[in-house]
Amino acid sequence: QILHNDIPATVRGNATQGNGADACGEEAPPPLPYSRVTVGSTNYFANAQGVVTIPNPSGASVAVTSKIGGQFFSGNDAAGVESTVSVNATGGSVDLLHNAANTAQDARAEVNAYLHSNIVRDYLLAYNPTFPTIATQTGFPINVQVSGTCNAFYDGSSLNFYPAGGGCNTTAFSVVVHHEYGHHIVNRAGSGQGAYGEGFGDVMGVLVVDESRLAVGFQNCSTGIRDADNNNQYSATGCSSAGSAIHTCGTLLSGAVWSTRTYLLASKPTQYRQIISNLAIDSVLLHTGTSITPAITIDFLTLDDNDANINNGTPHYTEINQGFSDHSMPAPPLQLLDITFPSGQ
Repeated sequence: QILHNDIPATVRGNATQGNGADACGEEAPPPLPYSRVTVGSTNYFANAQGVVTIPNPSGASVAVTSKIGGQFFSGNDAAGVESTVSVNATGGSVDLLHNAANTAQDARAEVNAYLHSNIVRDYLLAYNPTFPTIATQTGFPINVQVSGTCNAFYDGSSLNFYPAGGGCNTTAFSVVVHHEYGHHIVNRAGSGQGAYGEGFGDVMGVLVVDESRLAVGFQNCSTGIRDADNNNQYSATGCSSAGSAIHTCGTLLSGAVWSTRTYLLASKPTQYRQIISNLAIDSVLLHTGTSITPAITIDFLTLDDNDANINNGTPHYTEINQGFSDHSMPAPPLQLLDITFPSGQ
């Protein structure tokens, strides 16, 4: 007879499927990566598949508990008590399912926010594993059911999402989470926010889901609140106004990135996501200030270059030039002919 005393625990949560708000899709229970599981006073952390093995050599009955949150993010419900699931076990596999009933808005918001925070973090680190702070940061707060409606925000130390109301669905979902975490990426890279922060937040949203529409279902399930597939044009005197205008100005950056992605899709159909994601994510490390200018085109070319000379072209000069030219931020013309006088003129 073989007795298995160890307890493999799988943490899952009913999360909204697709890229839209919870009102726009059904829920299903994917694993919740890196979740914290406790037995008594001991913490264990799940892997990327939401699985953690808890040693139980005595075979005693123990309470295995999962509170929404994990190694890299802590979940907080500003209007109530965070979702907690507990199972007693002596050995063998257990399943810890958050938002099992799927009837409470706050439980669903907690799961969606936690899941997508990990998704966008993993996406970032897949392309830059040593990104400043984020590569080693643990317990970053995610707050749902924050007082207010029709918004979400990053405050420098947490992500915050509002409940449904005021004609809007709860904002703790997919692309909105990716956008707000994009602000954190900008912050940790040392750049300013403003129009650039809003634009890069949108860039992270479109990179992760590979769709141009942003925040589908924020108000209704037929449209998003912005679209990276746009015709926004750079102007030396534009995109400098304050307030809500910075969101519109931000579409200049997401538009240029999406256009470049589309040209890369045509020329490199199996590599386009890797190429555009590497360029966009690393470009934030080169940016300073709050503005979106043709200097970002130079940043993309510099990152793409393979011989320390962008004037003779880069491996993807054509696609970058086309994408940014679509938004009046063309790349510098190529200088393909050099004349030198080895013995003087």
